[in-house]
Amino acid sequence: MVMATATAIRTTRKAFTCQSLIGSDNLPSLNLRKARMPHARSVDDIIVGQGLAGTMLAHFLLQAGRRVLVVDRAAADGSSRVAAGIYTPLAGKRAALLWRAAAVLDFIEVFYPALESELNARFYFPHPLLRIFKNEAHRAAWQRRREQDAYSCFLGAWLEEAEVAEAFRAPHGAVQVLRSGSVATKPLLDCYRRRLQAQDALMEADMVYEEISPGRDGLRWRNIEAERMVFCEGFRALGNPWFPALPLRPTHGDILTISIASDDALPIAHGEFFLVPVGGNRYRAGATYLRDTDDLRPRADGRRTIEEGLPSMLQLPFRVRSHEAGIRPTIIGHHPFAGVHPQLKSLCIANGYGSKGVLFAPYIAHLLTEHLLRKQPLPAELDIQQYFKEQT
Repeated sequence: MVMATATAIRTTRKAFTCQSLIGSDNLPSLNLRKARMPHARSVDDIIVGQGLAGTMLAHFLLQAGRRVLVVDRAAADGSSRVAAGIYTPLAGKRAALLWRAAAVLDFIEVFYPALESELNARFYFPHPLLRIFKNEAHRAAWQRRREQDAYSCFLGAWLEEAEVAEAFRAPHGAVQVLRSGSVATKPLLDCYRRRLQAQDALMEADMVYEEISPGRDGLRWRNIEAERMVFCEGFRALGNPWFPALPLRPTHGDILTISIASDDALPIAHGEFFLVPVGGNRYRAGATYLRDTDDLRPRADGRRTIEEGLPSMLQLPFRVRSHEAGIRPTIIGHHPFAGVHPQLKSLCIANGYGSKGVLFAPYIAHLLTEHLLRKQPLPAELDIQQYFKEQT
């Protein structure tokens, strides 16, 4: 079945008017403890979505002793599972320094190894990223960053064409970006899903907004009572009637798994496209960016774009093994966002990580947990309150 377009989802969101949108003064008190439904289940937190955002938040809430229920589609078809899982402190043609890069990296460089040990699994692969320059202007932009103190700690060896591995085509040279690497997202999410299932903390279901009844002192969803619900639903938040002000844009991306005939393992590289080793002679290659669509199907023109573009940076022959696609929840010109609805305190959200989920999801989940449980303020640039203020 072909999914609705992003425009149609926004239209649906506007058409669904809830009393809860009017304001907290009009909300009934649910009196959850006194008026418990027959056979109702009670939890502290319902998390909608088991992508990176939802999984990381579930992890920290469970660590804090909360009773958590994660609700996720049985198909488990979110962009987190398709993602290449690259993380790096610098992004874009001009090597922009990402939000709180040093603090975020300090956090995940401890967090991921600890999570690997806890889950008895391997999915975290720190390794410098080889940034291949596309032209002289691209090289000059990165050269200027090299001269700035805030960037110098993230930039390693500056390589001329002859110094770059023979597998790559780099006539304008390259640079190593330090404190980079990759996270194998699908094994991580699958492993954590099994943990949630073992703890009876996962329900496979589609979230229907009309089934949610928020009140001043909690909420009900189906026969489940909870203190709060946190939406970590990626691009599907476009249809969320309680958070219409958030600047979320769905961005379709195609990604290929390829095999390369090489005796030597190649590093993570990024030129016209990225290349990420996944074991043996196989690599993830991509990705494309097509905005304002939520059709999850892989696109033939996306595959063609990657296949035709890879030879601009890769000199070795390759063979396509699989073709997948996902919809990234991107925020144009903004940071990711998280926080509590200004009137409905039982409704919260964490979203907008785009292609940087493996970098931001653990750190923001930790900040949000501290905010929800210990009233620690969120960074102003992260807090969703800024978007509600813009509407008033």
